[in-house]
Amino acid sequence: PDDGLRDQADHRRSDMGFGARCSFVAGTGEAIPLADDSIECAYSRFLFQHLRRPEAVVAEMARVTRPGGVIALVDVDDAGVVIHPEPIGFRGFQERVLDAQTHLGGDRNVGRKLASYLREAGLHKARTDVVPLSSHIFSTADLIEIAFDFKAQTLKRVGTWTDADARVLDSLQQLAATEEAWVCIPVFLAHASVP
Repeated sequence: PDDGLRDQADHRRSDMGFGARCSFVAGTGEAIPLADDSIECAYSRFLFQHLRRPEAVVAEMARVTRPGGVIALVDVDDAGVVIHPEPIGFRGFQERVLDAQTHLGGDRNVGRKLASYLREAGLHKARTDVVPLSSHIFSTADLIEIAFDFKAQTLKRVGTWTDADARVLDSLQQLAATEEAWVCIPVFLAHASVP
């Protein structure tokens, strides 16, 4: 729904040579500006953690996807995040981020619920696969930046950022220079077909 982000996406589409094969339209997950049964695949990436009404978005994705088409949802579940060695205060930090996201209208533990949303919408063969993103695949520094800088922004947006949060984030960033450090972040991919 953000005009500026849509403009950026359109410029990237052009720069990457996608031409007319890719387009962006104004809308929301609850009101997708497409006709019923008009697409073969609906895909959402890291959106559901921000939604107040995830069931409404799945229903709308199902409306625009033709029978036999696929709906795929990718998102996180913070309860599965593993950090070693775990910084002092890390679990409290995670809980505070969960509370902040809930306050903003979302769910940081949505990954485990994605297939349920698909089933509740009447979709077929709903299942969830979990892909562990770990510091054996990506650098520890990259994983920490991707996963935790956003969480710091969330706490700041709701006005609950504290010195203790800053210490946890600093400890996480220092892990990148530690050889024994290990980070694992589960990414949930739920998918189903439209009857």
